[in-house]
Amino acid sequence: AVVSTQSTGLLRTKLSDQILADCGGKADAADPEPYVQACEKTMSVLSDQVKLLYPAKIWDKISPRLFATFWALSSSDIILPSGKYKSEVARLEKLIKEVSDNDELAQRRKDKE
Repeated sequence: AVVSTQSTGLLRTKLSDQILADCGGKADAADPEPYVQACEKTMSVLSDQVKLLYPAKIWDKISPRLFATFWALSSSDIILPSGKYKSEVARLEKLIKEVSDNDELAQRRKDKE
């Protein structure tokens, strides 16, 4: 089964509507538990329905929950905090340089070889 962009957009809209209906029509950052429970309920139902679409052997490789979640998300749901990413890369590069420049560690490495 091929999933079109239009059908994934419709799926997202229906999922959002169902989740909001199940949690009383609002998502509250101060009390996220009703929203989380509504998401769990909706995704559980969707996962059960997805199982019926493909042969059982497919689910040995990927869980129905992961499959359903993948198709329910959009690229805007995946956020890469580029500033944090760049600072972490810089931190790790600095750590690698410190380890490489450490004479004691370099000697131990030579001794092991």
